[in-house]
Amino acid sequence: MWHRSRRRVVAGTRRLSLAPTAYQARQVAGGLRDDGGVPPDNPFVGQAGYDPAIYSLGHRNPQGLAIQPSTGALWETEHGPLGGDELNLIRAGHNYGWPLVTFGINYDGTKVSDLTSRPGLEPPLAYWVRPSGHPAWCSIQATSSRPGVATHSSVA
Repeated sequence: MWHRSRRRVVAGTRRLSLAPTAYQARQVAGGLRDDGGVPPDNPFVGQAGYDPAIYSLGHRNPQGLAIQPSTGALWETEHGPLGGDELNLIRAGHNYGWPLVTFGINYDGTKVSDLTSRPGLEPPLAYWVRPSGHPAWCSIQATSSRPGVATHSSVA
């Protein structure tokens, strides 16, 4: 898990980083191996119009990444516009909707979108509206402090 200039995690042999390409089309790039190559099973390998290193699409302003040790699941926090901050479980090849869907609004009060969900786009697992908490760090902690619950996530 990292924030700002060091926003990357290592998942097995795959290095995942928060890679903005353009304000409207942010992505989680994940395919770079230690040697700089792209694994052949990356979700956008061979798809015309896509960088083969892309892991997922539709992120506005990613802030934190964390790998859940027990499952290998990738968790991500991101800032929305005014409100609309999110906690997402990132899946290879999925689109998380920005700017087509959001729970936030523009800073001038206008709508970014009329939609908060749409078929084919992944909804956030949690979101915060105004006032939002501006999540940055994301961490996964294995614990046995609660019966029946082996893992907790925290967002700061």
